[in-house]
Amino acid sequence: MNFKQKNAFIQSTRNRRPNAISGKFAEEQVTVTALSERTQALPGLDIETLVIVCALSITNDQGDSYTASVEIGSHEIVESVAYLLEARFTVRAGGKPVDVPFAPYRLLTMLANYVAPHLTEELVIACGIATLQNSDPPSALLHYLAFAEAETLKGGDVFAALEQRQRQELCNASAWIEDQLKVIEDIFPVDEPMARAVRKTVSTMRSNFEMRKQSPFFELEIIVNIIQSNGNLTPILSVFGACGILQRCPGFDDDVERDRLYEFVLDDEKDPSLDTGRRIMHAAFDFIRLHASKGEFIPTLKLPKTRRNICPFYTICGLETRRCSPQICAEEPWLTAHRATTDLCWYGTAVRLISPPEVAEELDKQYRGA
Repeated sequence: MNFKQKNAFIQSTRNRRPNAISGKFAEEQVTVTALSERTQALPGLDIETLVIVCALSITNDQGDSYTASVEIGSHEIVESVAYLLEARFTVRAGGKPVDVPFAPYRLLTMLANYVAPHLTEELVIACGIATLQNSDPPSALLHYLAFAEAETLKGGDVFAALEQRQRQELCNASAWIEDQLKVIEDIFPVDEPMARAVRKTVSTMRSNFEMRKQSPFFELEIIVNIIQSNGNLTPILSVFGACGILQRCPGFDDDVERDRLYEFVLDDEKDPSLDTGRRIMHAAFDFIRLHASKGEFIPTLKLPKTRRNICPFYTICGLETRRCSPQICAEEPWLTAHRATTDLCWYGTAVRLISPPEVAEELDKQYRGA
């Protein structure tokens, strides 16, 4: 899979469908009246993905009914599964789930009620998780829901049947996945922070994939374990690895150091150099992402100046460029890689690491003219 294909699938997951319905509805207020599917080509590629289209009848709080339609793509499945897991944890912890807009967060439940009305919430979540292991989740979703519904009507152990089916699919993909992970490792053989972070991330991905083959729906187990251990995250971090958490704080978007970044990592695994490497790796991926537009690759020197390019660390950074030239960090963060920078940030370091020399020279010229 080349860069265009990878980026296209990533964007397909992130881009929400243009669903016109807005507001917060109870499940009983929304009824699916018809179901269809359509294909959509990924930008710039001869690859098609599936979109599930649902015709709806909606009854508002005043008792009036009207028709609408929604589309379910990869983004909607991701958000629905995330919401269902969060709500499940909140209820078991004694809380009340957040009231969220119907789209995208309740679309998976809505679809399951229509095509697989006998499934429990746990089985709906399991079907959602299973489809997210597919490169085109919507193409697998209806199959998994139909499979689980059929198993339910048979009266068997549906969860076990889903686990067995998912284990087989994961095992079938094992060799290909290992090849891809090995390719990534081989690209970063040197001993420097970003390369170490990449190899550590690949190692975590490899171990987590093995864990998923053993327990395909381990997200459900994580909820149980956290509740039973009274919120102790140590066992979770020891198995699934560390992560960074950005805390959004009150203030304006352009406030310097408004937000905070925390590393959730076990004491015996604390490594400031590795944390720095993860941030540089994050910046490198963001920088590469900026070059992809509608299936085409835009040269660095032709990237547009826009707020959509804002550095992912804009709200936590207090370095000189961020304080004195915030427009660069907000609109052209790659210019932080210019050679005059004495206090090089994570983004500037990433750009220097992955850009060819001629690009670095032109960035210097752009900065002097900025």
